[in-house]
Amino acid sequence: AAVLWFERSAHEHGHDPACAWSSSGAIGWPLELDAGGGPARRTITVIAPRRYRIEGGAAPVELQIAATDGVPGMLRVQRDGREDRAVGVFAGDSLHLKLADRDLAVRETLYAPRSVMGAGGASETELRAPMNGKVVAVLVAEGAAVDKGQRLVVVEAMKMQHEMTAGCAGTVARLAVKPGDQVANRQLLVELKPGLGSDPSLRRPDDMDPPARGV
Repeated sequence: AAVLWFERSAHEHGHDPACAWSSSGAIGWPLELDAGGGPARRTITVIAPRRYRIEGGAAPVELQIAATDGVPGMLRVQRDGREDRAVGVFAGDSLHLKLADRDLAVRETLYAPRSVMGAGGASETELRAPMNGKVVAVLVAEGAAVDKGQRLVVVEAMKMQHEMTAGCAGTVARLAVKPGDQVANRQLLVELKPGLGSDPSLRRPDDMDPPARGV
């Protein structure tokens, strides 16, 4: 499932998954997969064309993927000297995967399809990487109040630093990265909950801190 989601994301954004770009050599790309039991983080590294290493489970796994001619969605999966057949078909935001005697519907929750994104590739409440790169600074913490236009994350790519700013005022609902993380194009960095931000002049009277006793 991790391999198929990775390849789909790469193709959607105009990349060759066999040549995962990095300014510092081969790196692992993060994914969050949910098969109904909650998100599980995995990291996938391209070793060779359609050969991958997946980490984040009980133990690292290396596998080779090959298409089966004439059967849409049918794949040959080679692992530890054994070959299995699998069928993987995307429908909406889910991957329907049949492998051996297992039938799974797997969603990827870290990346969003282009069809649900707003202008510029992100909604006001989601801050996403503008390209492949490295997070060099995270300037806020979860729960912090932020103002529209405030700097939240700095991403280094192509030897340039890109300051990522809040698209709306509110609070930081989720930090999806930390300094040093490698990120892919359009990967989620920060999720915001819309609100009044940190400017006290915009707060309603019932939002204000209560007066100290005796005042």
